[in-house]
Amino acid sequence: KAHGAPLTVGRSFTDGRFLTIAVDQHTAGASGCSIDGMFRVLQELERSLGVALVGGGRVYYRDTAGVVQCVNRDEFAARAARNALTRDTTVYDTTVGTLGAWRTRFALTAGGSWHAQLMPEGARAG
Repeated sequence: KAHGAPLTVGRSFTDGRFLTIAVDQHTAGASGCSIDGMFRVLQELERSLGVALVGGGRVYYRDTAGVVQCVNRDEFAARAARNALTRDTTVYDTTVGTLGAWRTRFALTAGGSWHAQLMPEGARAG
């Protein structure tokens, strides 16, 4: 809800990892309070389920076996330095802020995303 008015929302849970929540801004816009409320609900779920749903600092990528992995930035950089990750590795940009951006930029190659800055200059392609 935003200021007591219900919001039209959609959600998706993909790869057993990513909960995406979107609000239709044409029907009623999300407010700061409604966004804060959503995060409070997610934080309560974290505590009751013993899982991490929100928070930064994590980097997600798909390994060579096709499994989505989660590491911190330092570990991502270390794996890239060992050539365990390349510029062709599929990564997930959890910073996207709109549904359009999620559709076009959520999953992309490391070389085409901000993740490239975590990789050594000479990181080999696939």
